[in-house]
Amino acid sequence: MSLPRTWRLRRGDDFRQVRRAGRSWANRWVALYAWRPATAAGAGPGEARMVRAASPAGAAGVPGDPAGGPGGPAIRVGRFGPTAAAAVPVTRVGFTVGRRLGKAVRRNRVRRLLAEAYRQLAPRVEPGWWLVVVARDAAAGMDWKTARRALEDVLGKARLLRPPATGGLRDARGNGAGPTGATGGGGEPRC
Repeated sequence: MSLPRTWRLRRGDDFRQVRRAGRSWANRWVALYAWRPATAAGAGPGEARMVRAASPAGAAGVPGDPAGGPGGPAIRVGRFGPTAAAAVPVTRVGFTVGRRLGKAVRRNRVRRLLAEAYRQLAPRVEPGWWLVVVARDAAAGMDWKTARRALEDVLGKARLLRPPATGGLRDARGNGAGPTGATGGGGEPRC
């Protein structure tokens, strides 16, 4: 299962911004770059900002009038549309796997493993961050459990990972399966 589109970094400029302005943490398998976009209106790419709508031709634009004064009413717009601008900030993530890890099949496998590991950790990740995960050479032969441990480790070092929730259906079963039953007994995804 892939990550939802709103969770992903897709543009090269976004990746460059995180690597240039963010902080980094690493372990043997991955390097993590994290950057928190400014929350001020209109401060960063993808952030919501207030703009003035164009007033109708010939409108006088009187302050206190519903048109909002000169330039028309203020409306909220964002990179992902007007509804996403008012939403809770979501942590966006991108994965980079260099050619030195192998041919495309191996690189895509590593990318899929890291994305799935992140998807399962996402509810515990602090909201509002942009993350870039760079696979290192040792990641070429890793399995799913190693990918999850590697991401847990670097997110923990960055203090972006909240402790796991206690109680509920997961603990009552005692087998690690979530409420949807999407994992097997060991927490590993079914294939």
